[in-house]
Amino acid sequence: MPGASLAARYQPASPANEIGGDWYDAITLPDGTLVLDIGDVAGHDLGAATVMGQMRSMLRALAWNKGCDCTPAAVLTMLDDAAEGLDAGSFTTVVHTHLRRRPDGTWRMTWSNAGHPPPLLIPARESPFLDGSGEDPPLGVSPTSSGPPTRTASPPATPSCSTPTGSSRPPAPPSTPGSGALLRAAALHRDEDLPELLRLLQDLSDHRDDTAMIAFRAEPAG
Repeated sequence: MPGASLAARYQPASPANEIGGDWYDAITLPDGTLVLDIGDVAGHDLGAATVMGQMRSMLRALAWNKGCDCTPAAVLTMLDDAAEGLDAGSFTTVVHTHLRRRPDGTWRMTWSNAGHPPPLLIPARESPFLDGSGEDPPLGVSPTSSGPPTRTASPPATPSCSTPTGSSRPPAPPSTPGSGALLRAAALHRDEDLPELLRLLQDLSDHRDDTAMIAFRAEPAG
């Protein structure tokens, strides 16, 4: 991806059962918009993996078909409607993200969160933080809902700005002390290569559940 680097990591809760409901995805739209997804379908078996594949494929198709002018929130609302109408979905959490590079080389990030742990934003020098405000309903819970809102951020275009867009089960919810360990580790290891950064963050998990992470790092403008 010109102007950025990406990495992803998945680890099942049990080495003997390497399937589950977690997924990540990255696609580039025709106009150059980068789409990142991270999601989790309830369950840890073949049934969950099957539903996960359907949800992932539908989300990818909707994002491609609707293009960059359709907000992340609108895409997730359509995914919820399609999953209900086709009886293809179940309790699902997901973060759907658009990243667009500006003419000056900086990036604009917009995303919508349906019940998933919030994105972890790691500025180049300032303190990392979990960007979540309120609880958005997961998909498959309230089909008549207007859907989660779209949020916006501008990651600084520096080599050490990393933005893991989520994990299916972080070490602890943002409101608990466990999130402090996550933020401290992110600050300490922010300059690591992305694959190593994700490994170090994933090691904080107690591994009682599958974990999946996807990360984006902006390169210096110019």
